[in-house]
Amino acid sequence: LSVRRSLVQFSLIALWVYVVFRLAPLWHSNTDYGFGWYIPLLCLCLFWERWKQRPAKSPAQPAAGTFLLIGLLAGVMMPGALFLEVIPQWRFAGWIFTTAAIGLTFVLLYLLGGRNWSRHFAFPILFFVIAVPWPTRIERPLIESLSQLNAITSTATANALGTPAVRHGVVIETGAGLVGVDEACSGIRSFQASVMLALFLRELFGYTLARRTALLFGAIFLALSCNVVRTPYLV
Repeated sequence: LSVRRSLVQFSLIALWVYVVFRLAPLWHSNTDYGFGWYIPLLCLCLFWERWKQRPAKSPAQPAAGTFLLIGLLAGVMMPGALFLEVIPQWRFAGWIFTTAAIGLTFVLLYLLGGRNWSRHFAFPILFFVIAVPWPTRIERPLIESLSQLNAITSTATANALGTPAVRHGVVIETGAGLVGVDEACSGIRSFQASVMLALFLRELFGYTLARRTALLFGAIFLALSCNVVRTPYLV
């Protein structure tokens, strides 16, 4: 039994070392996701806090279906890893790879402590999803919407404060020249960072559901508000 437990523990450590190694090019190639390097450390912090309050182990009943699931998840990870090896910046492959790794982690935790452990350590494991770059089909429309909103709000604010400004898409024309609201000014970085910090802090301090919800939406509102204040100042 101890040999099996040691093998499962080693498999968990090796799995996540490999996950970080495989996703590193995605973080390195995209400055918007540079914070991904810190997510594994934050996950470890949350895992340790949960470890100190871990429940008693519930009996695990590994059957043929359990090992079949392990094989299926490992089979899904393999093509994801191969695609990331060939195309390191392919985000969809990163999602396939990470999703399979998370599923495999839940199964290994089940083997270690049963369903109690799988449920108890769910948040620190799922928190890692924040480090995976969003699919382009989701991120691109969001960036465009945030850029448009920023440009509209900045133009209206500048005119209200007595500085004539005309908006042309995401470009704001003023008497002194043009101000472009590009991806860096869309607020996507502050939006992502705010979501990450809000989720981390709400779990770390064990807030109630109401406080967790208020913290999340408050962080998002603060990030977008500060970004909207910055652009009119430039205009």
